[in-house]
Amino acid sequence: MRPIEDLAIKPFSKRRATGEPHGIDEWIELLQPLLGEETRERYEDMLAGKVILIDVRLFGGGGSHILKQTDMEFLDFGMDRESFEEGVVRGLKAGSRAEQAGLKEGDRIVKSSYLWRCVDHFEEKITVAVEREGVEMEIRYWPRGCEMAKSWQMVKWMMNDLCTEFESDLDKENSINTPAAQI
Repeated sequence: MRPIEDLAIKPFSKRRATGEPHGIDEWIELLQPLLGEETRERYEDMLAGKVILIDVRLFGGGGSHILKQTDMEFLDFGMDRESFEEGVVRGLKAGSRAEQAGLKEGDRIVKSSYLWRCVDHFEEKITVAVEREGVEMEIRYWPRGCEMAKSWQMVKWMMNDLCTEFESDLDKENSINTPAAQI
């Protein structure tokens, strides 16, 4: 079975790069050969907050990757998204990374790096050039919230990694169940 990356993700990225239509309808069209005719229904279920189970073999290449649950920071520009369109920082969130980096409510946004890069690349930072009291300055920050969200990540694994994780789980279990006098 070929992984979803070859059959859907790469073709979708190519569509975007060449300026072809690349919205949700095109994404579902690419997924239908993999997920079947119920792809649209699964999408609607996801929007409704229902749990969706997908065969993990769609995501891996020959068993070299596993799907692992992890906690990750969610995308958060620290202000209303309309701020970038209107050119003024509005709705700045107290304690956000944007505020910590130095953005202030009412700063005039002169330019910013591409928002989609931050959406597509987890580690990408955003640079925002603002004008405040006649002085222009650049502010760079990581547009992720301080709160964590449960997510799934494809990770390459080796047998040693699996053994180490299993041993770690055993150690935790044994330390909880071992009387203090035996430690």
